[in-house]
Amino acid sequence: MGPARPNDPRHGGHASTACQPGNSIRKTMRRSTLVSDHVPPARRGSAGWIGPVGQFQGSARSAPTRLPLGSHSAPTSACVRSEWLDATPVASSSPLDISPGDLPPTCPAAELDFMSNLLSRPVFRFSLALPVLVFLGLRATTTTTPPLPHRAAATMSTALRAPVISVCHGGGPLPALGDPDHREVIRSLGERVPQVLRLGTAQAPRAIVLVTAHWQERNPTISNGASHPLYYDYGGMDRKAYELKYPAPGSPAVADEVRAALQAAGFQPQMNARRGWDHGVFIPMLVINPKADVPIVQLSILSSGSPAQHFALGRALAGLRDTNVAIVASGMSGLHNMRAMFGGQWHDGGFRRRNQEWLERLDKTVKTEDPTERGRLLESWRDWTGAKDAHPVGGEDHFLPLIVAAGAGGAGKAASYVDQLTGMLASKQPSFYWE
Repeated sequence: MGPARPNDPRHGGHASTACQPGNSIRKTMRRSTLVSDHVPPARRGSAGWIGPVGQFQGSARSAPTRLPLGSHSAPTSACVRSEWLDATPVASSSPLDISPGDLPPTCPAAELDFMSNLLSRPVFRFSLALPVLVFLGLRATTTTTPPLPHRAAATMSTALRAPVISVCHGGGPLPALGDPDHREVIRSLGERVPQVLRLGTAQAPRAIVLVTAHWQERNPTISNGASHPLYYDYGGMDRKAYELKYPAPGSPAVADEVRAALQAAGFQPQMNARRGWDHGVFIPMLVINPKADVPIVQLSILSSGSPAQHFALGRALAGLRDTNVAIVASGMSGLHNMRAMFGGQWHDGGFRRRNQEWLERLDKTVKTEDPTERGRLLESWRDWTGAKDAHPVGGEDHFLPLIVAAGAGGAGKAASYVDQLTGMLASKQPSFYWE
């Protein structure tokens, strides 16, 4: 580094506050600052360059002589520049950037001054540009822009996403035994649900995670056996109810996927390869898929009864849908009050009005499109009119699977249908699903 120069801020000097009149500044400058008249050495090569003063510097064929357009003498003091940017190469053939080294040897200095003065005049510049403008205008009138090609239709199919559905599994084994009071439930399990699950098609789920109302644990517990016996968790039924078989396979691999998804969401899931499938699993599945050719992984609800935890459980399972694993929630969300059912309260006008208000609010809440808002609304379900009639305190087990389904449903509005039970279990039982 050379000695400090009095007007060079890079060397400890002070920037001059003057700028010579007539000194042309190129419009490519960005931030302007008053600097000294110092000019770094010219770059080598055949092209000229723009120095820190924003003016053309001659090519390497001759010593650079700064000749600002519109001026007959070079500046002697400071000029406006752009934060000491490196010189920008430009073609030396530009008609507006001239140095003596770029002219033939026979061109005297007086001619250079005359040409510089002439080129700096706006009228002359316009006369040079006019033929170009006329040519471009004529070309624009004789050519047309080709139309944009049509966008090709998407050829990649959207990844298949498995559905979520909550179902009414009815009273004990009665749907699987053809009980006439379960006529509508049997029809829905045998016709509607297989269509939602796309059973019997190439898009059928590779497995079903079935959340059952009849298994409560402190931590979510997953059946992970390759096969499971049936758990006949009902009593006083016909002998046929204890001879039912459902030989669908389990899936240890999918059970591991469920565990990983729940762990990632902060749960502490447990595995259980021995517990049999309870009637919340095999009774509806006997009607839904009698072929028993889709693997099933049974999942417990939580003994805490917390709606927030069950909704979070569903949201944790939602990612499995993207791998074509369906979520089925098995319960009786509309009404599961044995005392009211067997005691005939369903026929009381006040009870039925409260239950109808409960059903309407439930329908509106579960069909909320925003999943975050849906979960928030479900947290207060205990305070709704008719909630204790439908699910007495301590008896919310048949409602909680629906909350899991609502969490797994994700964004979008659920579809629904309602089945009417008759006889001693008379009630309206809604089912909700997200495809």
